[in-house]
Amino acid sequence: MIPQESLTQVRRTLLDLHKALIERERAEYERGHGAVSAGEMLQLLIRDAAFSWLHPISELIVRVDELISNASERRRPTPARPPMTRDQVNAEAEILMIETRQLLTDGEAPGGFRERYDAVLQSDPAITVMHRAVMSALPNATRTTH
Repeated sequence: MIPQESLTQVRRTLLDLHKALIERERAEYERGHGAVSAGEMLQLLIRDAAFSWLHPISELIVRVDELISNASERRRPTPARPPMTRDQVNAEAEILMIETRQLLTDGEAPGGFRERYDAVLQSDPAITVMHRAVMSALPNATRTTH
């Protein structure tokens, strides 16, 4: 069973890592193309192939957010989204924690994520620290280091 606090901590550390990766890629993009506005950056993140490698981590964060929302007693259930049982929340949380570990440490990921992420880890100590924060936030059963 994964406490909601653990899921929230993993989300927080993933968001920090994601933001840092985006800022790093933005700086690299702007060196070659000039400054971009926040709106232009959002469009680049969504549509530009140079940023597509970030999609797996973005999608993982969305799934964690959805689970937190579904597990929240504050969320109003609808016929399309009935309330989740505690067992369903725990099972989905465990899957997400395993997928987080796999995405950040091993295995295949779509869009060239592994290659780009590994290169960033090798070249950027700040990203490496954030990576370790995510790994430390994972529950013991899914914890591993890089």
